Amino acid sequence: MPEPPSSGPAWGSPGQGDPQRPPRFTPPDSSDAALTRLRPRAVAPGNPIHPGTPSQPGNPHHQPATAPAAAPAPQINRSRRWPVVALILVAVAASIALSAPSFPRERGANTAAQYVAPGGQLIFLQHDDGARSSLETSRLHGAQLLSEPTLEGMLAVNNLAHRDLSGADWVTESEYKQQPDGSRSTTRSLYELDDRGLVFVAGLVGETAITANPSVIEVPADAAPGTTWTQQTTLTLPTTQHQLAFAREGSIAAAPQLGEGCITLTYRDTTDGETNQSVAHRCPGQGLVGTNTSRRTAATSLAGDVGTTVAPPLALRDLAEADGSLSAGGGLGVVANMQRAPVVVSTGFVYINQLTQQVVAFAPGAPDQPMGLAWVRRPGPVTLHLLGAGDLVVATTSDRRLVAYDHQGYVKWVVASSDVAALPPVQVDQHTMAVLTLDGWLTGFDLRDGRQLWRAPAPTGKAALVVIEVDDRPMVVLGAEKDLIVMDRDRVHLQVSLPSRITQVTRTARGVVVLDESSWLTSVSLSGRVQWTTSQGDCDTVAATAQVIACAGDQALTGLDATTGAKLWQLPMATEDVITDGELFAVVNRDAVEVITTSGTVHRRWPLGVRQGTWEWLVRGPNSLLYVTSSAEFARWGAP
Repeated sequence: MPEPPSSGPAWGSPGQGDPQRPPRFTPPDSSDAALTRLRPRAVAPGNPIHPGTPSQPGNPHHQPATAPAAAPAPQINRSRRWPVVALILVAVAASIALSAPSFPRERGANTAAQYVAPGGQLIFLQHDDGARSSLETSRLHGAQLLSEPTLEGMLAVNNLAHRDLSGADWVTESEYKQQPDGSRSTTRSLYELDDRGLVFVAGLVGETAITANPSVIEVPADAAPGTTWTQQTTLTLPTTQHQLAFAREGSIAAAPQLGEGCITLTYRDTTDGETNQSVAHRCPGQGLVGTNTSRRTAATSLAGDVGTTVAPPLALRDLAEADGSLSAGGGLGVVANMQRAPVVVSTGFVYINQLTQQVVAFAPGAPDQPMGLAWVRRPGPVTLHLLGAGDLVVATTSDRRLVAYDHQGYVKWVVASSDVAALPPVQVDQHTMAVLTLDGWLTGFDLRDGRQLWRAPAPTGKAALVVIEVDDRPMVVLGAEKDLIVMDRDRVHLQVSLPSRITQVTRTARGVVVLDESSWLTSVSLSGRVQWTTSQGDCDTVAATAQVIACAGDQALTGLDATTGAKLWQLPMATEDVITDGELFAVVNRDAVEVITTSGTVHRRWPLGVRQGTWEWLVRGPNSLLYVTSSAEFARWGAP
């Protein structure tokens, strides 16, 4: 698709021997090596419309073609021999047709959709030149594209009327490639599924964006062996509005060696007079599975060494006094669709977009600067939970996998798991994470490579997993219905039964404090003895220092003595969230974010004003305190 010339001068430079030729667009990196990444390659950052490998060089002294004012409609030809051959085969195979499995295909029907992977598919490819890549597929319907936080999504929206947007089926194929020398590149291609088949709308090759109008046919509606098509269109580089004439000749052949119903698509593409040929292989229900220079392989690591040591979060006392202004989108300009708080990684924050099921990372930058979109990934059909661990973020998915990305968004490892419980994983120590699964197991995995380290039977519950220190050893605390269970790796250290279902557990100097569904608080020592219990009718969530427990509710924030459970103070406020750094508390109420001392006095206050989000959270990172709502409203305060 948007192809720079495959030989001759750099794309956008005057042709040799053609001094009158006007200069065309030059990408930010116009070196030969950079331009090679823009040419069709195996599943590649080479061709934003499709992966492939150049096999026919163009003319280095060509005259630039003139972009057509109105592109002719694509001509699709179907093999005339197919009906004749089909009739002969029917007669020969009649006796075995009922017993032999076959892939149904109605001649002339729109079959392109079956050659697109389901949303959330993650596969890996090995390239002949030694490069490795991961390929993720995302599928959105209609106006869901408005939640796609990427440039090519916005480009498509800008070029479409709302009536076209609302009824469309969108497909994004994103390839993240690592070369043998360690260099990395990204290609994201946005397609639409319509009555023409699978058509390319917009793409991103590194930092270079490309749009096509009319869209370029990648897989025609009649995706059957023998089908051919031709098309002319115009490609636009939106940053400069430079236009390129583009023509495609495509054909389809059967590829039974790849599996039943698989096809090979061959493209002969001409961009401004220069021609390249490339090949893509697709299979029913699997989508793109390779090219003539790449093939599907087992999961592989595309990330280098990553640190899993979590940097100490910023102390609340060290926050700057300057106001952190509330901004919709926080400079991202996206709809966040968050239902859970972001997690912290070494370079920023990562969250799950619940509408698109994408994992989205953003980097805060300087405290007085807006946050910037860092990367977007789709690890599975549904992304359930995230764990941030230093340079690593681990996603649990609905297709029973754990997918670990480095802080730049490249896959570190992928391992299979059972169905993960409705609780996020926890980091037990520097190199270990624990995951609770619905089949009743608590499993420890090595954060560095995904290896299973230990496994123990453990019931599931509603309370989030908590890691506490017991005799200088990290242990995992589970609230399983009415049972409080403390696990020392694969053995039970402590188990206590309580009267009501547990909803939250937090650590104090003398043990743990349990909040149940009736808003009762119970203090349990690490030997299993109940030390006190008290009723707090207005208590939705708790946070605790060594000596004080803050109980947040709809009417008030209440401070309790961690030793006795006695009420120490109460501040009238409707509290949405409360966190602690072990010394101070930070709360969100209707009017502001406030830092509260253990004696109940306001240490610092930042007004927030009117917000639209349904849920609100506070998250402490290494350099800042983040306030965020489910509607992508952000405020952030950093160290002086």
